[in-house]
Amino acid sequence: MKKTLGAIGFIFTLMGISGTIDYLWRQPLMGWVLNFFNREIFTKVDWISNYALFANLIVVVLGAVMLIIAERISTKE
Repeated sequence: MKKTLGAIGFIFTLMGISGTIDYLWRQPLMGWVLNFFNREIFTKVDWISNYALFANLIVVVLGAVMLIIAERISTKE
């Protein structure tokens, strides 16, 4: 559980940072993977499309929170 949550948090953090860069400039590196939220989801949802930069930053914060929670989970041994 700890490793899974950490991996998902890391991916969300990368996707949020990449989406923010892609929103401000064009991000060419692995754009089809890392910018999935920014290019596919945020542009198609009407109420989020006006706040795409804010939504990408929320994805960064969500990923960081998941990483922090993953670090605080104690392993039972």
